[in-house]
Amino acid sequence: MVTEEHSPSVWLPLIEGLTPHGLRHSHKTWMLEDAVPEVLQAERMGHTVPGIRGVYAHVSDSMRDDLKAKPQKRWEISLQERLRLSVGSPIPVLHGFLEGAQRRVQSPVSILSA
Repeated sequence: MVTEEHSPSVWLPLIEGLTPHGLRHSHKTWMLEDAVPEVLQAERMGHTVPGIRGVYAHVSDSMRDDLKAKPQKRWEISLQERLRLSVGSPIPVLHGFLEGAQRRVQSPVSILSA
């Protein structure tokens, strides 16, 4: 028996033709928007920076930390946008993320208490 929770329709693509390679294009675009250094973009995408730029530029731990924070911020914003549509989801994992995001909104951490 197929219930709404297990229906294949909840897993249909949101955008026709979306592919894993297409997601790489999105990731690269987001890195450009976020002013991620070229050498870190190349490392992340599995590419090399050509010429002298690739010889003298190196990725630092702080660059990687900054890079990790940027998609995390995008994720948190996307959950807030999704909460505006509905506080729940028939997809259990998304429902859990939405519940967590809703709790963070209801009880934000005070800067003074940190």
